[in-house]
Amino acid sequence: MAIEGLITVPQPSEVNLNDDHVGASVEALDILGLVKDRDQVTESVAAEYSALNQSGRTGEAFVQLPRSVITLEGMVNGLDNAKYPGDRQYPETFVVCELWTPGFDKGGYNAQELDNLTLGGDGNFAPHARLAIHNTASAKEPLLHFLYKPIDSTRTKGKEQTQLGAIEKAVKAYEAESHEGFEMTPLNAKAVAFIALVRRIKGEAMPMAWGYMRDATLSSKTVDGVSLVGYVHSFGDRFGLDESDGYARSNVGVGLSVGPKELKS
Repeated sequence: MAIEGLITVPQPSEVNLNDDHVGASVEALDILGLVKDRDQVTESVAAEYSALNQSGRTGEAFVQLPRSVITLEGMVNGLDNAKYPGDRQYPETFVVCELWTPGFDKGGYNAQELDNLTLGGDGNFAPHARLAIHNTASAKEPLLHFLYKPIDSTRTKGKEQTQLGAIEKAVKAYEAESHEGFEMTPLNAKAVAFIALVRRIKGEAMPMAWGYMRDATLSSKTVDGVSLVGYVHSFGDRFGLDESDGYARSNVGVGLSVGPKELKS
């Protein structure tokens, strides 16, 4: 008879690398002007993506880039100006400049707030591979988690759970599983932009085609007297950095990622 009642550790899950996910990711880095030695970068990306199999989660592998390497604006420029296979054309990224462009509006995000891995983080990390975690209960939009919830306690009605609170619980639950060397963080806008670039290279559908992802690494901002938080979505093939009122919505969630710990640059 098997021994029952013991703590179980989730078994490693296969990371979705399909036909040439590594090659498309390296091509994305090259489009962004970041590849010096393609063979070395390919070997490094392949090794880091393979290591994500030990994270205990399923999802979509991508490369997380700090603003010291490329800014969010630089990422969007690469997304818009790339020459894609088969001469495929994509619309220019939609950007609410008042919120997303540093210096455009005093109420918007500044450069130090963008591209962090956590809310209030310092953005001081080395380029590395991470996994955008799939929500196995969501067939329409697997990168979205914790739908139907407001972003924070300023938008709650009574004791309603928030998305930030749900993320905190998910992080604690992941830590309790003892995935040595890995940590969980929210998925930020730059990560989704990189995923979008890789998908365009592969000729796949854009992320967030049905729903919207609030960037839970960003705080609320007041622009023109309205409290807003940034979110990411797609209009068909068009990528967008948009604004959300932060209240509970049926198709608005947040993203989660896992990746290696202690990656100070």
